Amino acid sequence: NQQVMMENEHEKEVKIIVIGATNSGKSSIIRAAGKNRTIVGDLEKIILSEESGIVLNLVDTRLGEHYCRLTPLCFPGAYAVMLICSVTDKKSLEYLQWNLCSYVNQYLPGVPKILVANKTDLRDPNNTEHWGKAEADALLVGTLDHQVVDYIECSALTHDGIEELLAKVTKLAFDEKQKSKKESKGVSAPKRSGNENRCSIC
Repeated sequence: NQQVMMENEHEKEVKIIVIGATNSGKSSIIRAAGKNRTIVGDLEKIILSEESGIVLNLVDTRLGEHYCRLTPLCFPGAYAVMLICSVTDKKSLEYLQWNLCSYVNQYLPGVPKILVANKTDLRDPNNTEHWGKAEADALLVGTLDHQVVDYIECSALTHDGIEELLAKVTKLAFDEKQKSKKESKGVSAPKRSGNENRCSIC
């Protein structure tokens, strides 16, 4: 019946938060993910493939003084987070390290995160502001290593790495969804930190 069909469709959908530093290209990554794919409702909801029927609800977020208290309203129900930075700007990675991750973990504790380094098509090894995996690993140690479960580089412009990113974040989200379903029975909600109204990035 219709109710069963709706439940089956819901089982094949996962919500993924896309959040990142300014000019990191996070919106471009969402557009690249939706290219040549069926869009459901709006740009942020795409069918991964017609065969699987899997729907990725990629929620593009905004930050800043006017949005930092509104953005968390879209967090509930998310099963993964993509943290976007740019390989052409070390400050974007440091921004994630010192500000954004604490903000995300404040509202999404325990939800797995994947660090996404965008704009690889613009990387210049002779430019000291550009960085690679070695620099990311150095910054991750002791800061993000327990929060970020994977790292991937990509280019929203050339689409290099986009399919690998989608494959990884899809598996990550569905694994978390199955884990949450198994733990939902008889498990109380996590205690709140008391800092829910404090925004670390404003």
